[in-house]
Amino acid sequence: ATLPEFVDETLEYQKVALKILVEGGLDKVQATEALHRFFSGGVERQSAKEKNSRKKLLPKIGRAVINYSPRQIRLFCKRHIPTRYLRFTGWEGHEISVALRSLKHLGTKFDETEIEWIVQAALKSDNAVTNIVS
Repeated sequence: ATLPEFVDETLEYQKVALKILVEGGLDKVQATEALHRFFSGGVERQSAKEKNSRKKLLPKIGRAVINYSPRQIRLFCKRHIPTRYLRFTGWEGHEISVALRSLKHLGTKFDETEIEWIVQAALKSDNAVTNIVS
C-alpha cells in the first residue's frame, strides 16, 4: 500500500471495501474509520514484518551456504557440527539409540537387529556415494 506502483490498486480496493461496509449496515463515517484502521494497521504490520525479517538474515545466509555448497562440505557439517548450530537447516540429526529408546517408551515393537542392519546399510551406502563423488 505504500509503494507508488500499488496506489491505484489500493485506492480501488478501498472504494470496494467502503461500499461493502456501507451495504453491510455501517454508516459512512463508521465505515471510513474502520477502513482507515484496517489499512493503517496493515501497513504497520507489514513494516514490522519487514523489519523483523532483516533480523533473520543470518539463518538465511547459513541455509544458502549449506544448501548450495559442495556435497563434501554438507556432509562434513552434518557429521561434525553440533545439532544446535544446524537446527535452522532442518537437519535435526538424532542419535539412533535415543530414537529407539523413545520408540520403546511409546510401546512401538521392532526388531533391534533389523534396525542395526538398516543403520549399517545406510552408512555403507553413504560411504559408497561419498567415494563416488570424491
